[in-house]
Amino acid sequence: KREIIIIIILMLKKIQIFDDIKHIDELGNEYWEARELMAALEYSKWELFVKVINKAKISCNLSGVNVNDHFPVKGKIVKSGATKPTKNLNASESTVANYKKGTTK
Repeated sequence: KREIIIIIILMLKKIQIFDDIKHIDELGNEYWEARELMAALEYSKWELFVKVINKAKISCNLSGVNVNDHFPVKGKIVKSGATKPTKNLNASESTVANYKKGTTK
């Protein structure tokens, strides 16, 4: 019984992490920034996390869901080394896309 309680507590903490990084757009739609999700899911490298995003996109396609509706690509300006700012592409993920990956409540 104690192990089950510990597992439930850990699951609730993970849910709280997703609530903490959730964004809401001007229409009231929930979304998550991929870079923030990457950290919440404890991926250390973008290259590894982008593989998960691509699998979620494939799941959307196979389900007949328009990928562009749930994985819009947004750019952010970030500093690149000691030179000049560059545009960094960052995919946002919607509730449906997260559902496909099993990360929503």
